[in-house]
Amino acid sequence: SLFLLHPGRPPIADSGWLPMSSSHTEGKLRLLNPLSIRFSQPRIAPKFKDGHLLDETSAEVYDTTPETPSAGVSAPSDSAPGSPPYETVLVPPFTPIRVISWRPKLRRPDGEAERDAQGNAIMGERAWFALDNRRLHAMQLAA
Repeated sequence: SLFLLHPGRPPIADSGWLPMSSSHTEGKLRLLNPLSIRFSQPRIAPKFKDGHLLDETSAEVYDTTPETPSAGVSAPSDSAPGSPPYETVLVPPFTPIRVISWRPKLRRPDGEAERDAQGNAIMGERAWFALDNRRLHAMQLAA
């Protein structure tokens, strides 16, 4: 299994989650498989805003193995019990990818929302969607 990791924050071996970062007040850092995250837009630009190509950036991603926590380090209170089910962690050269859990409308090939007999939009399965599509693409290429 492959998972995302913010650089400089080793995973806690007996935890399913990473602790909340004080610099990230929007949410919690989580380890997620980049191949299980969906894109929130149908197209992405081939370069980041700083001019780096996505392909070049994906080559900078490296993998590591989860580390055992240091003495005195405890797992976050909302972490999953037991050992994590992954062997490899991907470390990107950029900040964490922001994701949301979302249940999208199902769409027809022409882009219109599918509707039931009462005219209500038909919703798809809940999934993780990236708000940072170029970063996600780079991580998926590396995975």
